[in-house]
Amino acid sequence: MAMILLSNLSFGYEGSYQSVFEDLSIALDTDWCLGLTGRNGRGKTTLLRLLLGAQGAAYGLRGFTGSIQTKVRFGYFPAPVEHPEWLALEVAQQICPDCQQWQLERELSQVRKGDSFLICNIRGGTPSELAYTATAVERFGADALELCCFTPIGTKMENLAIHPDEIYEMIRQVTQKVSVPVMVRLPHHAASSREFVQAVERAGAKAVSAIETLSGLIGVDVERGRSRTPTIGGYSGPHIRPVSLAATAMLSQLADCQIASMGGVEDALSALEFLMLGASVVQLGSAVLLGGYGRITRTVEDLEAWMRVHRYGSVEELRGIALDSLSPFEEILTRRLHASLDSPCGQSCGEGGCPCVTACLDGAVVREGDRVRVVRERCSGCGLCVSLCPGGHFSLRK
Repeated sequence: MAMILLSNLSFGYEGSYQSVFEDLSIALDTDWCLGLTGRNGRGKTTLLRLLLGAQGAAYGLRGFTGSIQTKVRFGYFPAPVEHPEWLALEVAQQICPDCQQWQLERELSQVRKGDSFLICNIRGGTPSELAYTATAVERFGADALELCCFTPIGTKMENLAIHPDEIYEMIRQVTQKVSVPVMVRLPHHAASSREFVQAVERAGAKAVSAIETLSGLIGVDVERGRSRTPTIGGYSGPHIRPVSLAATAMLSQLADCQIASMGGVEDALSALEFLMLGASVVQLGSAVLLGGYGRITRTVEDLEAWMRVHRYGSVEELRGIALDSLSPFEEILTRRLHASLDSPCGQSCGEGGCPCVTACLDGAVVREGDRVRVVRERCSGCGLCVSLCPGGHFSLRK
């Protein structure tokens, strides 16, 4: 038996004209089974958070008067997750530091995933640490694992990014310890390297995902002279899609295993780009964080609608169809091309003027009155006007 003693407890939220508690004194026995009942806003959750605040817990409330005395430790669920990037086991250890690891593993093993197919994303700093985490997660009920050995946060083996034999050892120790399929997430440089891809497959991985987020900073607050983020982290989203598309095209030629493309997949059309370059599946990450889980449903529905309109019966019919349009750079014939105005452009593109005109450093695209024309003799054939013209009026010709 232990007691929880509240003496002359008073508390009110800032800006509220009425206190939640005023001079509350009560003695609670931890052997009792108690329930707090009352209408919304009457202080049930507030009381629990005050108990937490007395012990300095992250979710606790402070600023009360009076005293809270007890020898027991309080817990509150659902508990706030301060570090979403942590593993579930790490979060549980922070919330309940007095628990033994075997107790936490036993509790986590009771999580019910229903009829979903659960792919667990894990990372580790050494081969043994990664293998240990993999076996624990498999016991928790994972149906497959995605190994994130190159995540641009946390500690990593020093030469992992440049030595394929080290990534081979990381993966091999995992595949030897677990029975579920293993997928490895690769950064763009490894996804384009035959040596890295072969090391991954030789180690027993059944699939690769690419690309890993890029190392980046949000920016610098120039007025304060401070970085907008306290450390370098992972950068993803639509702006890295060109890099991801190139990695998917390379993997389609280098890898015999399945490819899960990621990095810039935000809707059905961007998913189609990756599938047409040979992706087996695509992953949505940032898009879901910014748009919610409904983004997944919309992407699938829009993809199915697009396939019906374009008379595709299955994804297999379109997978990889864009690869034949690619050639090695060395095989591209060098020939002089010039910009051609294929249709009249007599409308201004807006207050900023025509980007085709302002961006042409050769001065080959000029505006004369309300019309635009190309001075062929000045054109170097860079193709910038073709990319920038919002009306699609330009092309490159001999």
